[in-house]
Amino acid sequence: MAEEDHPEPDEPRKDALAAGEIEVETEVAESLETETADGETTDDARSGVVTGADEEIATDGVEPPEGAMPPDGTVAEPSEEPSEEPGSSSGETVTPIEMLRQYRTVIIVAVVALAAVIIIAVALLYKPGVIVVPQGASDYVGQTASDVAGIFEELGFEDVMVIEVPNTAGASTGTVMRISIKGDAEFQAGESFPKEDRVVITEYGVATDPSSAASTAVEEEVEPEEDATEQSSGTSSDAGKTGEEDGLQYAIDDEGNVTITKYVGSDSYVSISSEIDGHPVTKIGANAFEGCANIEDISMWSDIVELGASAFKGCTSLASISLPSSLTVIPDSAFEGCNSLEEALIWGDITSWGKACFKDCTALTEIDISSSTDRIGDSAFQGCTALEDVFFWGCKTIGASAFQGCTALTDVDIPNETTSIESKAFEGCTNLGTVIVWPDEDEITIAPDAFENCPKLNLIA
Repeated sequence: MAEEDHPEPDEPRKDALAAGEIEVETEVAESLETETADGETTDDARSGVVTGADEEIATDGVEPPEGAMPPDGTVAEPSEEPSEEPGSSSGETVTPIEMLRQYRTVIIVAVVALAAVIIIAVALLYKPGVIVVPQGASDYVGQTASDVAGIFEELGFEDVMVIEVPNTAGASTGTVMRISIKGDAEFQAGESFPKEDRVVITEYGVATDPSSAASTAVEEEVEPEEDATEQSSGTSSDAGKTGEEDGLQYAIDDEGNVTITKYVGSDSYVSISSEIDGHPVTKIGANAFEGCANIEDISMWSDIVELGASAFKGCTSLASISLPSSLTVIPDSAFEGCNSLEEALIWGDITSWGKACFKDCTALTEIDISSSTDRIGDSAFQGCTALEDVFFWGCKTIGASAFQGCTALTDVDIPNETTSIESKAFEGCTNLGTVIVWPDEDEITIAPDAFENCPKLNLIA
């Protein structure tokens, strides 16, 4: 195909084109210098350079209208590199979203670690089946027994028992006299117990109105001398009488006092009231509760003045015992073999601790020896392997093997009143360290083997 002939522009037009090309290139060069100084370069600025191919449309120095197709018929492709947005330089503030994107791995790891810590903490603190009590035992005394029972049931305790006792104190009927959890009547707020532990709430019964009783007596007073004779004969006629009440077999002596002779019930909680059949309960006979392995708690509300030998021997589930202040003698083997007994509250001034009275009570942790004590019997606390504290307020004689094998015992103060420590009294107390003997050397006799097999002993006399 023959090429078309294009007429050559005349000389004046050539000069104008040459001048126009020079002006355009000068403007573009200045624009590039300005943009380079500002640190910004755009595709539009670079596209403003006019080459020889554009000479035909760059007539009279006028740029083609926006959107016009170039003379060669090609369409300019958009640049693949996006132009830099204002504010995107390194000196500008990064947005929160961009920051989250940059640190998302660190944030995820931190969240996972925090969740793991929370899970571990909950696992350590949470103990299934264990209940934390919000208040101490003394805080419930005087409250309505039924309300307190409801509180402990809501807490989750499975065995809540309410027992009524005679109201001789004139307290409000139905109020709490005492509360214990598995025999512990001195629990504090915040302590924890297994939900299976028995809660025993003792409430006062109907109070006796003294004025009402007096008026009734006056109304019924007919022939006083004859009534007095009948009362006297009635009391004497009860002597030797036996019976049973709430599983407690009893006998009435010549003075009209009741002795508990045997327990034949099956309850785990036993309450010994102050009166039976209108007579005061003053004694618990020999072997009365021996071998009652199901008993966990015993409450004594009467002024017991005498315990018989082996009265509670072998009560292997008994966890706590509270002995009244009227009691002054603990007989031989009274609590021997009660291997669940953790607490023995003794309110009276005990003058004599019988032989083996607490022998092999392997859960017992402490004991108070009153200032009135004359003698601690042989083997009284032998084999009490959990016994950590023995508080001597006074004691004249510590019998043979009295504390033999008490391996948890670490220190002992022998009081000034002590005059004799007999053979093997502390033999085998392998953790016994410091023993302070307060009496002067010439005032006390210590058997040569009293502290035999005590490798950590530091005897200070």
